[in-house]
Amino acid sequence: MKKWILRLLTVIIVIGAMGLFGLKIIAGTGDPQRKGLEQAFSQVFGGEAQFGELTSFNIFPQFTIGISDLQVNGMKKGGRITADDVQIAFGPIDLITKNRLIENFHLKNAVLEEGTFTPLALRFDDAGLYLGETSDTGKFIFTGKYGDQDIKGQIEMGQKSGFHPKYFLQTENKFTVNMGSIQTKGTFLPYTTTGGEISHLTIIATSTKGTSTCTSSQDKPIPVKVFMQDVLGKIAVIKSDADYMSVCDQLTK
Repeated sequence: MKKWILRLLTVIIVIGAMGLFGLKIIAGTGDPQRKGLEQAFSQVFGGEAQFGELTSFNIFPQFTIGISDLQVNGMKKGGRITADDVQIAFGPIDLITKNRLIENFHLKNAVLEEGTFTPLALRFDDAGLYLGETSDTGKFIFTGKYGDQDIKGQIEMGQKSGFHPKYFLQTENKFTVNMGSIQTKGTFLPYTTTGGEISHLTIIATSTKGTSTCTSSQDKPIPVKVFMQDVLGKIAVIKSDADYMSVCDQLTK
């Protein structure tokens, strides 16, 4: 989802490009490299980025960035981002040619404070790219908390095999998100004129009374911004049948 997953995945393309063409520094983990990358992160997120340590920065044979204790403060749209560990890797040719391919992306204990990209605070205890069940698939898997709810889920991706697997978002990517007794699943469409949409959205609630399901209107894709700031936020605070029906009514209009 663009505001908290797609953005985290695609923003590193920009960071990488700035690393090669804007920073004008050689590989290494010294103060010039750290300050240059902090500046790149600051520009991308619209805040002031600081690293506890730049653990790795290489250009060849693989473009990699490793950061411990990331903090992004003073963001223009409000909120704050922190992460204990960030790992990013590209193929240099993919970076230069601006292919939408990435070889590694992993977060440990990352927190997007309330109002940063989502109404409630979002925590990733672990989030990263993994191989899928077949040779041409991958997935972005995450676990953590959304507000007070435990959350886990995944977004299916494409994958190209090689010395390092290369992952990419396809035109249509199925996803699932589990929060408590509620499962949300659908299809993520990242490359739309609206900046990303969700289609075939289904909400499944399980209780002692059985299972209830509602599905969005198929001819009305939901903009990602609406899904993240409105729909998912309401799902996270469902506490009764009435809350569930209210969300379903909104979905099926």
